[in-house]
Amino acid sequence: MILPDKFRDQCSPTYLKAIDELELKLYNINIHAKFNISIKNVQTEIGQVILSFAKNYLTPKQYWEYWMKYFVKNTIFCEELKESCLKIAKVAYFHLYYNKEMNAVEYWNHGHGDFLQAYGEKCVKVIDFQNKHYLERGFFKEDYENYVVTEKDLRYPHDFLKECFHEFESEASCLPSKKLIKRYNEMLELYPRIKAAESGDIEKWFKLLLEVDDIDFVKDNVECRLGHDLLDIQLWKLYLAFLKEKKQYKTLLETYSKYCRFFLDDKEMLEEYKQEMIENGPIKLEWKNLFDFEMGNNFEDEKEKFLTVDTKLKLAFDKKIVGGFYNSIYAQIFSFRQTFIFYLLKNANHRILRKLFASCKYFFAKMQTPICYHLESSSLETIRNERLTLQSSSKPENFFKNTFLTGVIDIENLNPHKNNFMSSIIPFLYRCEAKHISLEKQTLTFNALKFLIQHGNVVDLRIDGCEIKDENDEYIALEDIIKYLPNVEILTLPNIKTTANTGHALAKQKFYGKLYDFFIQTIYGEPFDADEFLSFLKDNRDPEMLTCEFFFDPDFNADFVEKFQNVMKDFEDSNENCDILVDFNS
Repeated sequence: MILPDKFRDQCSPTYLKAIDELELKLYNINIHAKFNISIKNVQTEIGQVILSFAKNYLTPKQYWEYWMKYFVKNTIFCEELKESCLKIAKVAYFHLYYNKEMNAVEYWNHGHGDFLQAYGEKCVKVIDFQNKHYLERGFFKEDYENYVVTEKDLRYPHDFLKECFHEFESEASCLPSKKLIKRYNEMLELYPRIKAAESGDIEKWFKLLLEVDDIDFVKDNVECRLGHDLLDIQLWKLYLAFLKEKKQYKTLLETYSKYCRFFLDDKEMLEEYKQEMIENGPIKLEWKNLFDFEMGNNFEDEKEKFLTVDTKLKLAFDKKIVGGFYNSIYAQIFSFRQTFIFYLLKNANHRILRKLFASCKYFFAKMQTPICYHLESSSLETIRNERLTLQSSSKPENFFKNTFLTGVIDIENLNPHKNNFMSSIIPFLYRCEAKHISLEKQTLTFNALKFLIQHGNVVDLRIDGCEIKDENDEYIALEDIIKYLPNVEILTLPNIKTTANTGHALAKQKFYGKLYDFFIQTIYGEPFDADEFLSFLKDNRDPEMLTCEFFFDPDFNADFVEKFQNVMKDFEDSNENCDILVDFNS
């Protein structure tokens, strides 16, 4: 039997009879397959039987998985497999089958992950983003670098939301809107609440979905869940009530049609469906066994018979509202004091400055601070929106004059003979509030680095192969850098030093970010309190993931490094989603 006994035991008698007939047909095909019948013929027969059943009844996921796995097991040619999977996916989608839990990586390894695009062009908004949403686009988490994050990915809660926001923010050409950031923060807070309710009270889970205030999000998550548990009558009814309340009549009637082709003996619901079709129909349905009140391929011919006279009244536009509004406006009879304007300009953040500059050229004339959201190096010089791309040979004075850097700095070392590119830009900057900073093989003084990070809002700092020293030509202590990074989540540091106070200093610092990627290329200096350092990690790690790599200078105290390795190893062994490497730099 393909359908589990637990599932069969809860089916209605009429539906179970249809299932038994389907199972018998599939069994006979497998028996015949043992007697020199070609694999291709078997595949065709299996498909015909399942599709025939699916034209009359809502079909459980087990049959789609059975059919698709048969193709993966027996098909040799890539294009044939891809074509077959597309065919299955297109029909299965209507039957609430999302292919989230089956071994999708197996299809990917066969080179056919993109067959899941057959589910439709729309972006399906489910909370299991990396399992479902990535499958929609044919990507998996390990293939994340190929995925282009859009605003849509930040407007609903899912398990990859924080990474999507970082990617979106670091690749943007202008500042993300305040409205979008507010929405992202709300969804970030809502995600763990929805996940926590998944295995509990279904009504509580459903109400949390409603808090997202996104009809498509509710639809996609409920249908995904129903597809994995068609017997959840409570969720079916909650969903139908939601669709009716939101006036999603097409989806409402389609959902009724699916329910009534699964719960075949629920006559009360069938009557309810009929009444809804009278009030809110008609719609075209692809079922073969249509009820007398449903319509199929002859939809246009029968539509006129079905429709009743539209008696809905249209509200008249009250012109008095407009007149009352304008009569309430009064002219401004005072002017700003000049000192107030200067105070406003001097203390405004970059969001306010953008609005002031856009509202009147007077403000820019009084404070000429061009705003650059994204600064990067490349082989070409380009300017797009607030994104400035420079070559290593570019002259900073031609592009910067009291410039305000606000979002992203991404400087690669394109010229090994010019490692002071970032340093040469800093004198032409007014202020820096970049949240994402990536510097490769640059030479910076500590004062220059402080100029870039002292605002305290950096979430992603990657300093790779750089020389950063103080005025005494010494490496900077770890605690002296991290005190400027209270919100950092991704941190890569080059050569740094530790002191006897490093562990205690870190443990005492106020920290608001949740570290999930921490890498130090070479550590010099003195041993420190390993337990205090561990306390810092414990208190400030991301609970979902932590990756750390710490490499010590070969001359560092070997006994301490061994002790530090043991402390970190014990912590790693006692925590899931934690990967820590401690070693000497070769």
